[in-house]
Amino acid sequence: MKDVKVWDIFGEDPNCDLGGPHHEPHLDTVEGTYEQALEYAKTLPGWMQWGGGGRVVAAKFPKVKKLNDLKPWRVRVYKDVVVQAQNRADAEQAAKAELEVYDEPGWHTEISG
Repeated sequence: MKDVKVWDIFGEDPNCDLGGPHHEPHLDTVEGTYEQALEYAKTLPGWMQWGGGGRVVAAKFPKVKKLNDLKPWRVRVYKDVVVQAQNRADAEQAAKAELEVYDEPGWHTEISG
């Protein structure tokens, strides 16, 4: 399964019992090896609904996203969270440095009444 192909990714049927309507939502179409497509599929919302996971099949009518050019959304979200945390830490450090200036001996404010 090392051949590069175009794959359709379908999410798991959210209805796990025999009653009611059934469907597998189309989540994405990608190009890469089967293993790459499967690993990417696991990051998509809707891939796993009740435990079995969706399916990856060779595409019949492809609209392509090349996996080598695409990072899973979870990686992008993680990096955004790290950047936000760093920005908060930088802001807290700057605020502390500003407060330290006002804590120097001899600095005071007179309040007139």
